[in-house]
Amino acid sequence: MTISTGNSTSRQKTQFGWFIFVLTALAILVRLWGIGEHSYWFDEAREVVRSLTPWPDVLFVTDGADPPVYRLLLFPIAQLTVNEFWLRLPSALFSGGAVYLSYAWLARQKLPTVGLITALFMAVSSVQIYYAQEVSQYSFVVFLALLLLASFDQVGRRGTVRDWIVLTAVIIVSLYSYYGLAWLLPVLDLHLLWRLWQRKERVQYGRFLITHLIIGLSIALLYFTQLAIHMNRFSTNKGLEPLFVNPGWLASIQQFDTQFLDGFISFFTFPFSSLPWRWMPLFFLLVTAVGSIHLCRNNQKTCHLTVYFWGAVLILFFVRFIGIYPIGQRYALAVLPLFFMLMAAGVDYLRKWPVIAYALGILLVGVQLFFWPQLAQLNPWLSLPRESLRPAVAYLNEQAQPDDVVYVYYGAGPAYKVYQGNSPLETIYGTWFRNLPTPEKVSEIHQAVNDAPRFWLAMSHIYQREDEELVQALAEASPGYIVVDQYEAENAAVFLFVRAP
Repeated sequence: MTISTGNSTSRQKTQFGWFIFVLTALAILVRLWGIGEHSYWFDEAREVVRSLTPWPDVLFVTDGADPPVYRLLLFPIAQLTVNEFWLRLPSALFSGGAVYLSYAWLARQKLPTVGLITALFMAVSSVQIYYAQEVSQYSFVVFLALLLLASFDQVGRRGTVRDWIVLTAVIIVSLYSYYGLAWLLPVLDLHLLWRLWQRKERVQYGRFLITHLIIGLSIALLYFTQLAIHMNRFSTNKGLEPLFVNPGWLASIQQFDTQFLDGFISFFTFPFSSLPWRWMPLFFLLVTAVGSIHLCRNNQKTCHLTVYFWGAVLILFFVRFIGIYPIGQRYALAVLPLFFMLMAAGVDYLRKWPVIAYALGILLVGVQLFFWPQLAQLNPWLSLPRESLRPAVAYLNEQAQPDDVVYVYYGAGPAYKVYQGNSPLETIYGTWFRNLPTPEKVSEIHQAVNDAPRFWLAMSHIYQREDEELVQALAEASPGYIVVDQYEAENAAVFLFVRAP
């Protein structure tokens, strides 16, 4: 069987046109379902706090490890409201837009059927829906990855001045939005250079050089303003020791299959889960392998799409191998559309056996549905990083007395600042004391509250059983404090302590 081209492709694009618009609209609606119900968790709250930085200081925030574009998109919204719905809305829209873009890009490759199936997978993707309901750049990353793929393809097809300007702008926006998008560029750039060489148009070589000069200058500016700081903080926080040092050359290469299955396949298909069945990611890998072969064997003009995915994966493994960037999971989301494209090609290969093709498609969609974040309470294997500090803070405000002191546990700091920015209560934000012995933690809390007769301990992003540890240690210390009131929610709590007589 060959991948359809020519007039049949045009007819398919016309037939699929209405469906892709409906699918995109439904994808956005799914992403809006329950988008404002859960509180900000630690990472989200940190992004909100950064977006609340006054202008023009927000341009130069170096807290964290990401460049500024996404933060600037949130900035006007954050000046009006910190409501979860509105600050998560851009993520939902970018995620929904990626559904349409995935189809449009592949339809331009004369693969409308593969594009439609890819768009379907993107629409129901559990990892896409999760990040569509989070204040983070990850939905934007997938959207930009598709813009990069489409922009490089457009230059390779036509190469007008406008095409080159669009490509330059998309690359710069991508690099100033998320550093992980950079690992897509080498394979896309090499393929573009090959296409330009085949066309043998000198003017295109000049445009190629000018584009890369502009991009190089933008990277230099980014390096001296933010990237150097981010690289130092990122490598320190993530402990990115080169793999050729530990565990060594041979051992790290032998670990590649495990890192690929866990960091790419499992995270792309059933994220934040603890499934015990190793055959499931292997099954998805098999489908992806079939799709890879299908794109290359049946139509050599589309084989570069297979090279895009596997080339980017190898680049990601290499940069982790030398210790400059993590591998897999959210750090690899730039290759997510390519992964779903290969899965879609695997289903497309089976079209000559319609029953099997439909059964496989339904199975792949069903797995995604089962891991939707909205259905987390029904899935015993799904554990999302959720923290419900908002209702805990509301309870604190209802019960607190004017003279009460609030000690904010270090993990709750960002979210507490968002939900309680103008609190009249005396508030102390604790330091990151995770690695301290328990007596030193208690000593810090005692000094912070200055032996107040009563104080509140606000907690979220709780490390292991640290809430129970602190409650018990404060009761046993001198002076001792006992809990007289408390409110507990998902990975969040507030405790009212009164000094023991």
